[in-house]
Formats: sequence, C-alpha cells, structure tokens
Amino acid sequence: MLLLKSLYGLRVAPRIWYDSYSKFLLSKGWERAEGEPGLFRRGKLTLAMYVDDSFISGPSQKEVDEAMKEVLDHFSGKVIPAETSSDDVGKRETRDILGVRLSYNRVKGELKLDMEQAIDKLAKKFGILPGREISTPCVACDLTEGSQSNFAIRSLVGGLQYIGTMCRPDVVYAINRVARCMHNCTTSVVSAAKRIVRYLLHTKSVGIEYSPAKERKFIETYQKVLKDADSTLSVPQFVGFSDSDFAGCNVTLRSSSGSILFFRGTPIAWSSRRQTLRAVSTCEAEYIGMYDTLKLIEGQSYQDWFVQNKQCPLLFCDNQSAITVANSSLPTKKTKHFQLRFHHVKEHADNIAYVPTQLNKSDPLTKPMGNPLLVFMVSDRHQFPESRKDLATVYMAI
Repeated sequence: MLLLKSLYGLRVAPRIWYDSYSKFLLSKGWERAEGEPGLFRRGKLTLAMYVDDSFISGPSQKEVDEAMKEVLDHFSGKVIPAETSSDDVGKRETRDILGVRLSYNRVKGELKLDMEQAIDKLAKKFGILPGREISTPCVACDLTEGSQSNFAIRSLVGGLQYIGTMCRPDVVYAINRVARCMHNCTTSVVSAAKRIVRYLLHTKSVGIEYSPAKERKFIETYQKVLKDADSTLSVPQFVGFSDSDFAGCNVTLRSSSGSILFFRGTPIAWSSRRQTLRAVSTCEAEYIGMYDTLKLIEGQSYQDWFVQNKQCPLLFCDNQSAITVANSSLPTKKTKHFQLRFHHVKEHADNIAYVPTQLNKSDPLTKPMGNPLLVFMVSDRHQFPESRKDLATVYMAI
C-alpha cells in the first residue's frame, strides 16, 4: 500500500493517469482530437481535461449531467457547481477554470473570460500596488540600463505569462520584452515587469468577451475591408491577423512576429515572438510574420470540430509588398534570398487579404501602443467609415 502511494511522486504518474482516463473515455464512445490530446467529443458533447480537472459542455444540462455521472461512476471525484447571479436578462453562471473566471449568460448567449483573482494574487505575492492609473503595459525603453537586481523576476514573469496566455493578449508583447531580459535582470527590467502588473490591476475585470452583437460588428467591419480591396473573399468564422516590426530588437536586430486568430469575432489564440532569422527588409519581416501566423493557425487542430463546412481561415496582413510576394510565382532579385521554408505562405496566397494598419488586430503584438486593450474589442456602436481618412477614428472604436 505504501508503494502504491509513492507512485504519485513519480514523473510517469501523470502519463499513467492520462492513459487510464483516455482509455475509459474512448471505450465510452468519446473521440479524441488529433493535435489536442486533452480534448474529446461525443456527438455534441465536448470534454476538455487538464491533469485531473475536466470540463464538459453540451447543448443541454441533462446530457451534461449524464456524461458527468458516467465519469464519476468510474472515477472518484466531485462536481463543482456554478455560482449564479441575477442579470438584467436571465441568470449569469460563473465558474472557475484553472484560475480563469468564466461568466456565461444562456439567454443572451454572452460569454466572458477574465483573471481578476489571479491578478490580485500575483500583485499581492510581490507586494505591487496599483499606483497611478496607466493605459499601456509597456513603453519604448532600453531594458539593459540600470544596475543588477536580485528580484525574483523569473517567478513574476512566469505568473504574467500564464495570465497573458489565458485571456490577456494585450500584455503579451510587453511580457515578451521582459522575458528576453530575465538572464540579465536590471532595475529597468524589474520596473517594466511591475508596470505590467499595475496595468493589469487597473484593467483586471477586462478579458475575452463574446456576444452575437460583437460577432456581427466584426463581420461587417472586415467584410467592408475586403470589399474596399476589391476582393471576392468573404469573412469566415476563423480569421487570422499578421503583423511584424522591423529590427525591433536592439540587441539582435531581429524582427518580431505578431499573430492572432479570431473565431466568430473573438480572439482564441495569439502569439508574439522574435523571428528565427534576421530579416533585411520590412517586406521580408512581414512575409516571415505571415508564415508564423499560418503555423499558429495550423497548430489549432480543433478548428474542424467547430465548423461544419470546413473553410480555410482568412489571413489579413497590412503590408502590400509581402502579399504581392505571396501571390508571385517567380522570385525577384530582392526576394530570392527568402528561405524556402517561408514560401509555405504561397500555398495560402488565395486566402490572404490586405487590411489597413489601423484595423490590424495583431498590431499591439509587435510594438508598444497607446492603449492595446481597445484593439482587441469591437464596440457595439462601431460604424465603418465612409472614407479611409476616418480610419483613425475607427481604430479607437475597435
């Protein structure tokens, strides 16, 4: 008996548990996603698992209860009920999922994800107070300046990365900048990390939101963009945005790629990363950025599960030169040095469209901005401008 208890300390224990759990689910008719081992479905039911936590969703409460009972009859566990509160229309259910607060209104069909408690906990752990209100998580400055610091920067950055990965794409670029300098922790790096926490404290109730109205506004806006570009494409359920800076890293002179994937007008996956090679032109940096975005999109293997009629995701880019290179069948003197692996972009050229920089959702993932939070939300009062000179106004409404 003592030996069985000690198995929990072995590194292979989580693998054994997963094999046992997944084998049971497969025997009960559940289907596992190819690229997402923790995602299962059976009919219209969906089950997501993370170690020993499971989350089941479905079209009716009865089907969900039956599926949960089936699992609990075989494995010991408990059901954590949702907290309910009265809303102006119907009731709002609130659940905690791995530190993320999920709020859902069944009548309105509205959903919101935020990490208010996790942000408060992180700030309390490091003794960071809100201070004066700030509207941006980072500013353009040299993080290598200042004296060395013994601050626990790795622990703080780890907590910030979890928050940014789960539901805060507006701070991903700022966290990326700090993470690059963890090996050389200066007072400037510590100040930049604490600034992100203060920004989160002032915006802790903000997160990823979905509503039918937001979806409609998103489709209307970007269908108008396609129409202005004389494109015959239509806005599908999955839409990707790509952007890049040029030689943004002052140490390596490498560019950064910003990628974000929207599903029905709501961001579901995003990335801000330094490119693997040094681009020698803005066109090349943007072209590599499109490649990184395509790889991000292709890595979301669950897309086919949520779309009945499979559609290729639409990719928006704000650089005309990079789009022209993608549509060109022959290299030129200025593009023949592009590495062959990046020409994967050409295979998706038919689904690449131009978007003005002011409407590019991935813009805050590559550079400091005045208020990146506004870029990831679509206002219900948003109206697309009649002329391009009004795009700056639209930018503040999206």
